[in-house]
Amino acid sequence: MVHANGPQAVAQAIEAGCDSIEHGYFMGADNLHRLAETRIAWVPTLIPMAALADDPSLSAHQQDTARRTLDHQLAQVRQAHQLGVKVVLGTDAGSVGVDHGLAVAREIALLQETGLTVAAVVQAASGLAARLLGLKDGHRLAPGCAASFIVVPGAPHQLSENLKNI
Repeated sequence: MVHANGPQAVAQAIEAGCDSIEHGYFMGADNLHRLAETRIAWVPTLIPMAALADDPSLSAHQQDTARRTLDHQLAQVRQAHQLGVKVVLGTDAGSVGVDHGLAVAREIALLQETGLTVAAVVQAASGLAARLLGLKDGHRLAPGCAASFIVVPGAPHQLSENLKNI
């Protein structure tokens, strides 16, 4: 799992054969195509920039920079989805304004904002994440495998909001 941003760092990580790119801010279209071709996972961690964009302790310029960075990352996720990149949910919990647990619901909402379906987001948060972490059969729905569930009220498209009422 390589934490990399920008076209050169991400390209080097892909060339080295990493299992995933964490963050990938400003990686560019060429690297998104490479991720799709190699099936290397991408964990875009949208929530840290969203948190900074909303942080009242930052100057208006800093908040605007965070917002523009988030907008660019959202556009990259849209393109990644169209290319078939394996997008995995991650939050970078512990970063400024990124609370453990609550950040997952917000990351889900941001991923849905990019056009990912509820099914794709749930897969990004569960099965794809489990495989990336090397977790085996206990983390998938199949005969003979243990299953864990959370149940939330409401329609599937309201998942991020409904996660507050497990």
